Amino acid sequence: MIGLPAFIESETVDFKAFTQISGWGFRMPRRIFERELTAKGIFEERLQEYTEVLLLAVGQSCFCIRMHDQVERCALWLLSVHDRAPRAKLVVTHEFLAQLLGVRRATVSAAVKELKSRNAIEGGRGSVRILDPDSLRAMACDCYSSVRSEFAALKRKWEKSS
Repeated sequence: MIGLPAFIESETVDFKAFTQISGWGFRMPRRIFERELTAKGIFEERLQEYTEVLLLAVGQSCFCIRMHDQVERCALWLLSVHDRAPRAKLVVTHEFLAQLLGVRRATVSAAVKELKSRNAIEGGRGSVRILDPDSLRAMACDCYSSVRSEFAALKRKWEKSS
């Protein structure tokens, strides 16, 4: 979900959102969003729960950037995208990965080379194919399983209450 500034009643937003992979989504006009929040029902409750888990994920990401190497972080990102859009081929460039990971393009190329050497992925120009998610999990830092378990717990909670 994007639009947390509207949830916390911020009038302005100083960032842009973009999709990392193709897919679908829903859009809700702000007036309807605000009406649903004032109803103090399940919509607001779910947004509060999601915001809490998202803030934990952001904090974990800050830790990860500081403490883990590019191979671990690259594996984490590929797995995270794969979890949300389970397809083997991801259309992504080294330049884009470099921007996401906050490193130089050459650093990403070295990380991708390492992941390829372990037969976890293969890549062509502008794409990466995940060959072995289990190998990627073994190479990803613990941040991946930590954040994944938080979102999985939230999903289970929501499924129980539905």
